[in-house]
Amino acid sequence: AEMSSRTAEATDSLQARWLFLAATFRFCAGFAILVWLPSAMVARFPEDVARFAVLNSMIKAFAGGFSSLLGGVISDKLRARGLGEGAGAAFCAAASLLAAPLWWPVLAAGFSFETCMCFLLAEYLVAESWLGPALSTLQGAVPPERRGAAQGVFSSLTALGNLLPTVLGFLPAEHLAAGLQASVALCYVASGLCFARAAAAASSAPPASAASPSGGAAYEALAPTSHCNEDSLVVPHAERPSHGCLGTAYLERP
Repeated sequence: AEMSSRTAEATDSLQARWLFLAATFRFCAGFAILVWLPSAMVARFPEDVARFAVLNSMIKAFAGGFSSLLGGVISDKLRARGLGEGAGAAFCAAASLLAAPLWWPVLAAGFSFETCMCFLLAEYLVAESWLGPALSTLQGAVPPERRGAAQGVFSSLTALGNLLPTVLGFLPAEHLAAGLQASVALCYVASGLCFARAAAAASSAPPASAASPSGGAAYEALAPTSHCNEDSLVVPHAERPSHGCLGTAYLERP
């Protein structure tokens, strides 16, 4: 019961819900590429199987790793410049939407093997930068005491990411490349739109630390009514009286 309660609180904010939905689409796209791209490329370029195995491994290791690190650095710089909690989600939206047109030519007809691999490299450099900014934004979208639960929910979404690879597995072999091409591009676009909604929700929502007073922030007692004679005091949350002083307004100290 406690786990369910904590999970519900971690997913309570609108921004967090959009982030979770966006992450689900991103996991679907990533896992579909991981599982089915080799089969699709072997069908398209049977004479380049060995080259694809080497280049695909290098692109995932180096381009994907570099993109992930770069996304984390960009996320830190956006927060340092005071652009708000929505900046990371906006960056993820841009990366996802840009990844869709870069992914499409990877399996498009009429391109050489070398051209397809160049597009795959560009797609990895752009697409894999989302994780750091998304996690950073999620940590700011939930109360501090629920960040662990939110991280657990985020990690569990990888299970839902297996849905798309499973569905693609039922396609006939001759339609696998087209199905992979279209479904991954669609997931990128859907993810980008969800990240954009998360960024919009961040601009209209109060900070998570201010929304939940249980974190122990200091509160200021202002304008006591005629039922109280105390002067205005700065009162920590833990020391606020639970009775008396009716009508006293407590505001969070900036």
